[in-house]
Amino acid sequence: MRRAWFSIAAALLSAIALVVSVLDSVPEPLGFFAVATLAALIQAWCLRDPEAVELRRLAVGIALAWAAGAIFIGVMLLMYQSAARPPPVEEETYLGLTATVYHVIGVYGGALATLIAAVGPKRWLER
Repeated sequence: MRRAWFSIAAALLSAIALVVSVLDSVPEPLGFFAVATLAALIQAWCLRDPEAVELRRLAVGIALAWAAGAIFIGVMLLMYQSAARPPPVEEETYLGLTATVYHVIGVYGGALATLIAAVGPKRWLER
């Protein structure tokens, strides 16, 4: 059951990033965070029973898909940072952090949590 809690934590991080995207009126990441939240909740459902091998494979697939998405987003961020662009404008903050910080935490924190949930060592997650 501890594995499912990591998936729920990933869904929470993704949902927070989704809400911040809506508040910030940035439509680009909405689809990713909506799908990521749903996928993390499906992964939590899959991991509720440690003996279900088929569901565990689905949970690993979800974690790998999230990790692939995180790598893709990282490459896109590097390409964006290296491109010539106008000077940055003042960004709105939420609890002292910009929306980009919430997006990065949602993507990479969620990827880490789903990977721990799916393939983390038994001695950490099961008793």
